[in-house]
Amino acid sequence: MALTCLKDLKIDGMREDGIHEVQMFFQRSDRSIISQGHSGHTSRRKPDVIILPFEPIRGSRRYSWKDHIKKRATKKSTTTHWNDVLSVLEFKRSRNKMAPPPKSYVNELQLRRSSRERTQRHSQAISGFGLKRLPQVQADSDSRTSRRAKVEEAKKHVMVQTALYGAEILSANVAVTHTFNFIVQDDVIWIWYYDHQGLISVMRGINFVQDLPRFLVLLYALQRFKWDDWGRNTCFEPHHEGDEITHYTVKVDGKELMLRSNSQEAVTQFGLKGPGTAVMDCRDSELEQGKGKERETGCDKVVKIFWGEEARDTEEQILKRVKEAAEKDEAIRGHVPTLLWSTKFPFSTSTIRKALGFEDHARGSCALFLLEFTKLSPIKELGPDEFFQAWRQCVLCHYSLWKEGIHHRSVSCENLAYHRVDGKVIGVLNGYTLASLVHSCQPLGDERTPAIPFMAIDLLRQDGKDGQVQHRYRHDMESFIWVFIWVSLQYEDGKLRSTGPLDAWAEANGVECLRLKRDFLYAPWPDDLDINTNGHAERFLLFLKEKIHGRSTRNDSRPLDKTLRQLARIQNQTNPSPSRIKRLEEEIKCYEQYVEEPDHVVFRGFMRVVDSDVSRSTISWYSVLVLVFLLLLLVLCFFYIIE
Repeated sequence: MALTCLKDLKIDGMREDGIHEVQMFFQRSDRSIISQGHSGHTSRRKPDVIILPFEPIRGSRRYSWKDHIKKRATKKSTTTHWNDVLSVLEFKRSRNKMAPPPKSYVNELQLRRSSRERTQRHSQAISGFGLKRLPQVQADSDSRTSRRAKVEEAKKHVMVQTALYGAEILSANVAVTHTFNFIVQDDVIWIWYYDHQGLISVMRGINFVQDLPRFLVLLYALQRFKWDDWGRNTCFEPHHEGDEITHYTVKVDGKELMLRSNSQEAVTQFGLKGPGTAVMDCRDSELEQGKGKERETGCDKVVKIFWGEEARDTEEQILKRVKEAAEKDEAIRGHVPTLLWSTKFPFSTSTIRKALGFEDHARGSCALFLLEFTKLSPIKELGPDEFFQAWRQCVLCHYSLWKEGIHHRSVSCENLAYHRVDGKVIGVLNGYTLASLVHSCQPLGDERTPAIPFMAIDLLRQDGKDGQVQHRYRHDMESFIWVFIWVSLQYEDGKLRSTGPLDAWAEANGVECLRLKRDFLYAPWPDDLDINTNGHAERFLLFLKEKIHGRSTRNDSRPLDKTLRQLARIQNQTNPSPSRIKRLEEEIKCYEQYVEEPDHVVFRGFMRVVDSDVSRSTISWYSVLVLVFLLLLLVLCFFYIIE
C-alpha cells in the first residue's frame, strides 16, 4: 500500500525517473527455502522478507504491477532464487515495550552530521567483522520469527544471518558491485551495506513509528533505485530461456564476450570480503570497427572475474613476472596459465566510502577485473596416478616461483588444474589473485585465502586470521598436502563421492575447521576409510605431524596428545568453559612451537616424502633384476658343472 501511494509522489531534489525499471516489492519468505549451490555444497536459507523486482532478471511479466501486487497479497509466496533477490529484511523482537506513535510528525529531514560521524566510526570498527563490537540485537524466544523453523541460520546471531544473505546475493549474480540488507528490531530498522571491501552499517537506525517521514523517504528512494543502485552490474547483460539464464554478454575494449552461466565450468566464490572470484566458460568475438561485423575467435577459453585490491600488484602484472620466470626455468614453463587478455572496469569500492567522508576510504579498496585465459581442467577429475603426477608438477612449479620471489599464497583444490600435451598430463598452478611479489614496492597485504579447508593450521588460528603470522613457504606446502588429502578422500576416480569423510570441512568456519583438522591429524584413521593413494596420504600426514608442527624436535609427544584429547573432550561438552579452552589452546601452541627452518630445507624434506614411492619402486625393480641375473648365473654354472 505504501509503495502504491508513493509511486505517483514527487519530492523536490530526489530522482523521479527509474521507477519503472525495477519496480520493487516486498515478499514474505520465511515459509519457503531458498537454495543455492556452492562448489558441491548446497545452502538452504529462510529469510523473513525479501525484496524482489517486478521485472526480474529471470524472465518477464505478462500482467500489470497492480495485478501482481494483488496476487502476491492473496496467495502463498512461491519459491524464488537468489538471482532475483535484491535485498533481505530480517525481523527480531525484544522484550522492550514500544512507544505509541506521536500525535503529529515534524517535517524535518536533514542529515545530522553526528549521525554521519557515528556511521564512519562504527564502520571502521566492524570492517573486520568483529561481532563483539556490534550493538547487541537479540531475539526474544517468544517472538514469531524465533518460533518458525530455520534451516542453516538456526542459532546464528541476526547480524551473521544478514551477512550470509548478503553473501548469497553477491555470489548469485555475475560481478555484483554491492548489496545491502536490513535488520528490523521492534520499531527500528538498520541498514547494512556489503561489498568486497567489507561492510558499512548505519549505527543510528530509523524508528519507523516515531520518525515515519524519514522512513517514507527511504521507501521513496528505494522505489526509484535502478539496477546499478541495487548492485547489479549492467555491463553484464543476462540472456535467458524461460526461467533459466543461459549466458551473459559483455562488450568491452572492442570485444563482445559471451559467458555461459549454465556450464559446469561456471564457478562463483561464496563470501563477502575478498575477491569473489567467478570463473565462466566463454566465447568471444572481435568487433570490426565501422562495419558492425563480428569475427569468432574460439570457445576453448574461460574468463575470470574478481575484485582485486587496488593498492597491490594486479594479477596481470604478477603473471607477467611469472612468464619471465618460466622462460628460464623448466619447472615453471608449461605449468602456469596462459593469459590472453585483461581489462579493468571503472568500479571501485572506495567510491561510497569517499562520499561518506571516510578518512581511510582507499584502504583495502577493490576494483573489478576481467581476465581471459586458455581453458584448463580441474585436477580433481583425474584418476589417482595422473592426479599424483599433475599435483607433483604443481609442487615443483610453486617452489620455483617462490625462489623467484613470486609467492602464490592461495593453494587450493580450485587453483590446481591440468591440460594434456600429446596425451600426457601437464599440471598447472593457477589462481594468482592473492599472489604477491617479494621485491615489489606495493603492500603484500595480509589477505587469507577463502578456501578454508586447505588453509594451513597456523593461519586458521586467531593470530593468523588477524594477519600477525608471516606467510611462509611451509604454509603453502601444507596447503598442497591438504589438497591431496581432500581429493583422495572426497573423490573416487575423478568423481565426487555422494558422501565424503571431509564434508564437514566445506561447511565449517575457520575455528571449526581448525578443530576438525587437529582431530584428523592426530586421531587414528578408521579401518573402513576408503583411500587409494599408494600410501602417500598417510606419509603426508606423518610429515605434517613431525615436520610442520615440530613433533620431530621432541622425543616425547605424549603431553601434546594428552592436551589435544582434553581440548576435544571440553569442546564436545554442552557448556564448555571458554577460559579453559583458551588455556589449553595456548598450551598446544607452545607444544607446537619449533625453530623455523629455511625454505629450501623444508622443500627438500617434503620432496623426499613425495618421491619416496618412486625411489622404493626403482630400488625394488633393481633388486628383482639383480636377483634374476643371479639365478640365471647359477643355472648356467649348474649346467656347466654337469657337462
